[in-house]
Amino acid sequence: MQLCLVHMVRNSVAFVTWQRRKQVCNDLKAIYAIATEPEAKFNLELFADNWDKQYPSISKSWRSH
Repeated sequence: MQLCLVHMVRNSVAFVTWQRRKQVCNDLKAIYAIATEPEAKFNLELFADNWDKQYPSISKSWRSH
């Protein structure tokens, strides 16, 4: 189980294509760099709406941690 943000991000983008990696990382940053938990959960839902069709395991991993 990964709890360190660096490892969470690395694990999340491990299978993301190079063309999309920067965009996915920016969207992940909107989750972990936010000040409050409700805002982070909202941003996670936005992330899932955008990326779950291509990379469903990312949002699942972030929800479980």
